[in-house]
Amino acid sequence: IVAGEWNHQHGFKSGYFISQRTGRTMFYRSSYELKALEKLENDLGVKDFKTEPFSIVYTGLDNLQHRYHPDILVEMLDGSQRLIEVKPNALVSIATNALKENAGRKFCDMNKLSFEVWTEETLCP
Repeated sequence: IVAGEWNHQHGFKSGYFISQRTGRTMFYRSSYELKALEKLENDLGVKDFKTEPFSIVYTGLDNLQHRYHPDILVEMLDGSQRLIEVKPNALVSIATNALKENAGRKFCDMNKLSFEVWTEETLCP
């Protein structure tokens, strides 16, 4: 990841999205993430966005500390910020994802950001 690559074996679509709005090239790990980036690129209320902006530490099902990397941080023109997690609806309720979401929501509450989970319902209405 640090080198800008991710060697995964899941068969998900991945690649690079070049944003004209931000001037950044961003790595995406799924077709859903690509759709989210395209949606943000075309949203006139968005000032800036970046992928995997930081990590959040959480306790896993194994009671060990893990790092969760939220998918997208968005800054709106009104100055508000959103942390967006992109997931297929079928994966939202999996225990590990629920732990990550809880950690993300807690982080956002403490840092005055909103937390959103975008599924296919959000991306393909």
